[in-house]
Amino acid sequence: MKYRSKIGAIWIISMITMIWLNIPLIEKAASNTTVFIVLLIMIPCDLYMLDLTFRTYYVLEKDHLFIRCGIGRPLKIPYKDIHTLKETHNPLASSALSLDRIDLVFKAQNGGNGEDEILISPVRKLEFIQQLLLKANHIKVLNNL
Repeated sequence: MKYRSKIGAIWIISMITMIWLNIPLIEKAASNTTVFIVLLIMIPCDLYMLDLTFRTYYVLEKDHLFIRCGIGRPLKIPYKDIHTLKETHNPLASSALSLDRIDLVFKAQNGGNGEDEILISPVRKLEFIQQLLLKANHIKVLNNL
């Protein structure tokens, strides 16, 4: 099952602000070289944020959780490697577009030692957790989800 990332108010405000700030720059770019250079930097950033908005999702596949976050390298976490999950509102950068998040702790991938964690924000959070627990009932839920 595929779950899109929930888009929070802070993300929406950021997107609107980004577009609003670019409008005056576009109008002045033809007559000012410095503004044109700033736009050359800003437009790729804008496109990256748009890509994150439309291509951040999570897929519960047969034997692993697939996490896509824009143009970044996707992450595949085998269910057997997921240890715990808990609800969080941690604002750290992550593959979540909302502060209504799930913190997944899992065995480090690609030969790494120890544990790693990732923050995700599926739209239907409780349904996502239920489906995840059906595929991997060994996962510990650490708070009231």
